[in-house]
Amino acid sequence: MSDNLIIHDNCQFIKYISEDRIKERIVEISSEMNIKYFKKKPFIICVLNGAVYFTMDLIKHFNFNYKIDFVKIKSYLDMNRGDISSETLDFKNLVNEDVIIIEDIIDSGKTLEFLLKKMKIFNFKSLSIVTLLKKNSINKINNKAIDWCGFEIKDKYVIGYGLDISYVVIWLQAANCEII
Repeated sequence: MSDNLIIHDNCQFIKYISEDRIKERIVEISSEMNIKYFKKKPFIICVLNGAVYFTMDLIKHFNFNYKIDFVKIKSYLDMNRGDISSETLDFKNLVNEDVIIIEDIIDSGKTLEFLLKKMKIFNFKSLSIVTLLKKNSINKINNKAIDWCGFEIKDKYVIGYGLDISYVVIWLQAANCEII
């Protein structure tokens, strides 16, 4: 069996984006963010569970101060899209703040749409969206709404680097896509 092949619950996954390439892209994105947020103190919202690896690696390279909080939003059950649910953040903290939402993956855009709907009544100063992965084929979010995207990917189920199947295989350091 190849080191690039992972089998989980009769599904096969192959290495798609290497750990080194992810790290390189994180440095590129954080460099751009350092310019935008120089002398600012944005409020970062990390969307759990998937974005925690990406967020923690990204903020290691920041040279600006920030506030951070986490919101848990769930939209998948196993490998199937389900109803969106959340454990809500106290959005009152966002009033008059520069807000950065960090996502692991934007596929249908429904999770982000759900979060933005909950946030819209609060008067934040600005909003930026950062995602590690974005699926173009089914994405309903306008590309201009996403400020930083690590990688545009095909419409495949992706695991690793924080992306999981029912909290399993989250530990993989590279992004791996399903072989269909």
